[in-house]
Amino acid sequence: MREGTFYNIKAFKQKVKAKNEALEEALKTYFESGGIIRVKVSNSKEWPELVYPSKKRINYLIKEHEKNLKELEEQKNFWEKKHKDAERYYLIHFFKKYTKKTYWKHLMKLLSDKQYREDAKKVNIPAHLVADKRWEPMIKTFVENEEYRKQLKITFEESPIYKKNKKLAKYSDQLLNFRKQETERKIKEINEKLNSIKKELSALKKIAQWAH
Repeated sequence: MREGTFYNIKAFKQKVKAKNEALEEALKTYFESGGIIRVKVSNSKEWPELVYPSKKRINYLIKEHEKNLKELEEQKNFWEKKHKDAERYYLIHFFKKYTKKTYWKHLMKLLSDKQYREDAKKVNIPAHLVADKRWEPMIKTFVENEEYRKQLKITFEESPIYKKNKKLAKYSDQLLNFRKQETERKIKEINEKLNSIKKELSALKKIAQWAH
């Protein structure tokens, strides 16, 4: 009987001719994740005895993987919520705007004040986003302050920022698209890690049945 240490499935199969498809697949995954095993080989046709890692060591690794799995699932839930919020942003604010007095003032001015209507059209005021805390102060000031409206109109007409895109809420659109792409990237990244850990965890559980 001799002992051998192995770092990859190819070297293992050169020494061990015995067949055990389930364990061979588990070992392949274990080796790919940087694992090392030491076995006692009686002869090449018999499945060897596992010396290292011990059952205690494997159970520790299983617990660590399960812990990592739980943490990644929590991260995934967080980013999925962020992505859902980004996708529903305009729908949510479509309804929330009706809860704001500023929005109703805006509508009344559109109907009753020709100059206001022209100014609002010129700068494409994003009144539909009045429930967003980032936009509410600016929209409120636009509705209530004539001097501010005039100044904003001049800025909008003369600033090179708005030369190509005549939309005041362009930044909001860009930020929303960035959030969608970033959350999708994060979710994809986490899914890849989850799949890898689940595969490694399954392999460890099979090897645990072989260990002493």
